[in-house]
Amino acid sequence: MAVSWRNWLANEGVKHLCLFIWLSLNVLLFWKAFLLYNQGPEYHYLHQMLGLGLCLSRASASVLNLNCSLILLPVCRTLLAYLRGSQKVPSRRTRRLLDKSRTFHITCGVTICIFSGVHVAAHLVNALNFSVNYSEDFAELNAARYRDEDPRKLLFTTVPGLTGVGMVLVLFLMITASTYAIRVSNYDIFWYTHNLFFVFYMLLMLHVSGGLLKYQANLDTHPPGCINPNGTHYQHVYLPDHGSEHFHESFPGGPSKPDELTQNRSVNICMEEPRFQANFPQTWLWISGPLCLYCAERLYRCIRSNKPVTIISVISHPSDVMEIRMIKENFKARPGQYIILHCPSVSALENHPFTLTMCPTETKATFGVHLKIVGDWTGFGPLQEVCKASEQSSESGGVIMGEMRESVKTLKQANICGQGPVKSALLLELRHEVEFALYMSHLAGITQIGKDKDQEADMNKEGGSTIITVDRRCTFRSLGLCTREREALSEDREACLLFTSIISRAPEKLYIDGPFGSPFEESLNYEVSLCVAGGIGVTPFASILNTLLDDWKPYKLRRLYFIWVCRNIQSFRWFADLLCVLHNKFWQENRPDYVNIQLYLSQTDGIQKIIGEKYQALNSRLFIGRPRWKLLFDEIAKCNRGKTVGVFCCGPNSISKTLHKLSNQNNPYGTRFEYNKESFS
Repeated sequence: MAVSWRNWLANEGVKHLCLFIWLSLNVLLFWKAFLLYNQGPEYHYLHQMLGLGLCLSRASASVLNLNCSLILLPVCRTLLAYLRGSQKVPSRRTRRLLDKSRTFHITCGVTICIFSGVHVAAHLVNALNFSVNYSEDFAELNAARYRDEDPRKLLFTTVPGLTGVGMVLVLFLMITASTYAIRVSNYDIFWYTHNLFFVFYMLLMLHVSGGLLKYQANLDTHPPGCINPNGTHYQHVYLPDHGSEHFHESFPGGPSKPDELTQNRSVNICMEEPRFQANFPQTWLWISGPLCLYCAERLYRCIRSNKPVTIISVISHPSDVMEIRMIKENFKARPGQYIILHCPSVSALENHPFTLTMCPTETKATFGVHLKIVGDWTGFGPLQEVCKASEQSSESGGVIMGEMRESVKTLKQANICGQGPVKSALLLELRHEVEFALYMSHLAGITQIGKDKDQEADMNKEGGSTIITVDRRCTFRSLGLCTREREALSEDREACLLFTSIISRAPEKLYIDGPFGSPFEESLNYEVSLCVAGGIGVTPFASILNTLLDDWKPYKLRRLYFIWVCRNIQSFRWFADLLCVLHNKFWQENRPDYVNIQLYLSQTDGIQKIIGEKYQALNSRLFIGRPRWKLLFDEIAKCNRGKTVGVFCCGPNSISKTLHKLSNQNNPYGTRFEYNKESFS
């Protein structure tokens, strides 16, 4: 089906307009600087010495000034969140433009890379020309000290040369580490090298203070191309009328006969020798404002996030997903926003964004996130090392993990009461359970118990999840052992050392930064919204569903299509309870059409269902295979004629591209689809 210009303008119009304005600014600055250094009389002698290299180096520098200032604005996350959530930007179309901040940041970065190459190449030619075209008449203007001086000395013995080499190295590291292959294979490299931007900006501030390129300051008394009365003849150039005025002023009486030189008005008499001085570094004017704004925002974020959170509970879900529930004083967030987690024990500088799956409300202060245990940060390896290193800690504190319940039951079945030491095999099994639970607890920074035993047992039965909690007063009694069982464990020296090491551990601390805005905040501002999630990409919509569960009436949303695609049936357990409760709520309120839930199982060997009688409502909405997106869009357009539907996607790029393409296509029902995609800024 053909593309609808109406839908295309709604989804792409403002973005392309801003791109055109940005591109026009770059072209304008480049051309203006090029003409100034190519034809400007104040740069006449410098241009004669350096040629085209001067024009290209200064024109590319103007483009670099613009983009080095703009590239900082999209990463001011707090500012973007403020603009998105306040009434400063009342237009939804303009607020949606903020979702492209990451794309704009990348665009500016690519532009900096390209024009840095042009700038470096032009200055290499300039260094050679300084040496070859050395003139004693313009010793003040020339950066070389004598003719045929080695150009490499200009690169490594001057401030602009040294800082330029340093910036090239830093930029090369940042460029290579920003490629998709490195970001996916080793995110640490990308993160650490990207933080070198501060070094880059410091070198940039020093780079422009060298003053190698100078302009002529006395054009009135020394027009370029004039003749010195002492005999020095500068190069001929055609000058405007003010040049001949200086000539006649030099001879008040005038010559007896018209001279050939005065008739063609191409040569003037010099009043004094040319004087040159360095330009004021305009780069400071370009980057000082955005750099100060970014530094102030980072300082604010540092102060805001310096207090660790209090972990309420940690729940281990199927398919290697962990949920952390926590509280923090004066923390407020809107549905769809995300936070940045930082665990110093895992990495001192590294942090990662995670979408809030539960937001604090007026009645409860708890908020939470879901983490996929994969990679080198949330994965098992580094955190296990943290657990082992903390065994030598002498600080008070302890842990009690729900994962150890089954091991304790095994010990009881072995009838250890009064039978002597614990068997080594059972102890080894218990040790493995402890190490895994410690890994979970150190990631979460657990500090207190959030669920009692009955609540834990109920949740384990319902969702198949493991709840891990902590108590600083952890004892053997916390494991549910009787007096004789505790005495039996105490008789085994190895068991005592194991539990003593557990009790002596100090809980790790977890810090958060945020919240920050995301496009999913707009899902509640449409009358009709289509939310599509792929796997763990369901997390942005979890907080929205929780908000609707609390109270849906204050929002504009009146119909929600929720599509969730997963590879295995166990993944639906992450939010199966929430979906069931939400479904029952709207049925009881006689609003069955408010939420349309469709679950798709993309990979299966046969018909499967979510186990549990209470999940019957979800089983009836479970489909095998992948969604037929074209039919789905046609159905939504038919049911919502003439309305604007917000399309929100968080999942694989293949799904995102398909939805983006369908949102721009025409439909016979007059329905407009506005596409939004998750993109951490």
